[in-house]
Amino acid sequence: MTATVDGGSSLPTPQRSTVGEVSARSEAAQQKTADEEATAPVYIAENEQADSDPAHLRAQIQALRADLAATTLQRDQLAASLTLTHTAIERMADAAYWVQLDGRLIYANEAACRELGYRREELLALSIPDLVPDYTAEMWAAHWAELGRAGTLRFDGLHRRKDGSLFPVEVSTSLIQAGSTHYACGIVRNMSIRVEAERALADSEAKFAAAFGLSPIAMSLTRLDTGEFIEVNDAFLTATGFSRGETIGRTSLEINLYATPAERATLLADLRLTGSLVNRPTVVRVKSGELRDCLVSARILAVGQHALLLSAIVDITEQSQVVVSLRESEERFRLAFENANDGVCLVGQDGRLLRVNARMSEMFGYSKAELEAMTVQDLTHPDSLDASPTFIRQAVAGKSEHGVFDKKYLHRDGHELWGRVSSSLVRDTAGNPLYFISHLQDITEWRRAVIDLADREARLHAIYSFAGVAIAVTDMEGRLLDCNPHWREMLGYSQADVQDLKTGAITHPDDLAESQYNLEEMAAGRIAFYRIEKRYLRADGQVVWADLSVSPLRDEQGVPVALVGTWTNITARKQAEAALHESEERYRLVMQGSGAGIWDWDI
Repeated sequence: MTATVDGGSSLPTPQRSTVGEVSARSEAAQQKTADEEATAPVYIAENEQADSDPAHLRAQIQALRADLAATTLQRDQLAASLTLTHTAIERMADAAYWVQLDGRLIYANEAACRELGYRREELLALSIPDLVPDYTAEMWAAHWAELGRAGTLRFDGLHRRKDGSLFPVEVSTSLIQAGSTHYACGIVRNMSIRVEAERALADSEAKFAAAFGLSPIAMSLTRLDTGEFIEVNDAFLTATGFSRGETIGRTSLEINLYATPAERATLLADLRLTGSLVNRPTVVRVKSGELRDCLVSARILAVGQHALLLSAIVDITEQSQVVVSLRESEERFRLAFENANDGVCLVGQDGRLLRVNARMSEMFGYSKAELEAMTVQDLTHPDSLDASPTFIRQAVAGKSEHGVFDKKYLHRDGHELWGRVSSSLVRDTAGNPLYFISHLQDITEWRRAVIDLADREARLHAIYSFAGVAIAVTDMEGRLLDCNPHWREMLGYSQADVQDLKTGAITHPDDLAESQYNLEEMAAGRIAFYRIEKRYLRADGQVVWADLSVSPLRDEQGVPVALVGTWTNITARKQAEAALHESEERYRLVMQGSGAGIWDWDI
């Protein structure tokens, strides 16, 4: 399947003509035709004097004039078509290339030069293997053969800039025939923004899912207006004894979670006043009716149109915590944007759609004929009605002839979609404005992804920053990569102090061997996590006891690349245990060393 251009072709020739050069040759041909027009009446007048039949001569003159008018019209239409083609290709947002059979470039538009960092003459001295990493002449030959069979191909890949950097692209290429020669015409879109957004969204969702779902801290998400539970994690169910069915859709009052309704009311009043609570002492009643001493941390989150309450409950009755497991996934999120070319349209100064392409019809659900009877404003959402008229006025006034802006549209079925418009004003040879060439990219899914990313990052930040236990991430050698405020507070370090700090440097010497053994066992895959009680040295030199739980973060191959740990300060408990032991020992010694009878009366 090939497309053939007959007659006065604007396609590149084997001598690597640019679109501008083709246009120049066309203008020369137009001038020649104009010269012929100027001499035609003289020729006719001379022959008219020599002919003896005036009526016959007049008929010939009328026929010649009609032919000349038709030729002039064809010339003007060809010139307009060449101007339109040149302007559209040169000003389009995506890179455009013409490639011959041997893989060498014979044309590249401004976007291609700008994207790759080459001057046009530099770029036209290259071939496809120069731009595509690990690409060979044999691979190009196979691609050309496949293109000859299919006519059009679309695929993803990588391109190399002049500075050597690589970037992801989406390529749409077609086989074009000009005379007896075939060319590959390719449109290339830089997909860096989409790929980065997908990677960031996947990373954020993985962090939120791991932090919320796998956290050993009892966490819940409730509606601020009704108090109904939206989601709870497994640690919440374990700590309270309730099942998920007994919790979701109900309120804390309905399951009698707090010791008294007044205590819950006080918490909510303070929360509405300050926006957050950190480690507020609270008495919680579990399903069995037992009262537990807890610390409650909470924060109000604005998620979409709703105000949600993220809460964390830490049971401090026994001064211990459940193991935290924070797993970070590096897998990419599925493609969230349409893999299609932009909509392209010609827009008059009055906003009417003069001409549209098939993608525009697909985007809005109208036929091409229907769209070409409409205006830009007919498709525009009420919230964005000022965008296009403002740009049109500024462009016609000479203030800005090219613009890129986002606006909201309405599909035929009524649903909203967002578009990124890249529009340029086209003028005639006298400088008078004619119409606009506009490229419209559907960015609806991208905007949704950005909003979702912001929501998930807000939740993750709240979980990490307001957790009731110390949390830190280290590399496999124990070098600190990140830690939350509670960790720094427990060990007495500032944010600046923890740069390049190793946990081994703050571990009590007597506990180093056990920690090193557990790390080696985990790195070897013999244990999935470990939990120990060990001593640390605070920045002020004091010894602090911690209940430490450590889990690995693994890459896509399952290899541990980092460690996530939670620290619960158990110094007070250890001191109490030591004091109790000392007291019991003194009592035992007194009982054994006394010569007189001593009775222990339990009254």
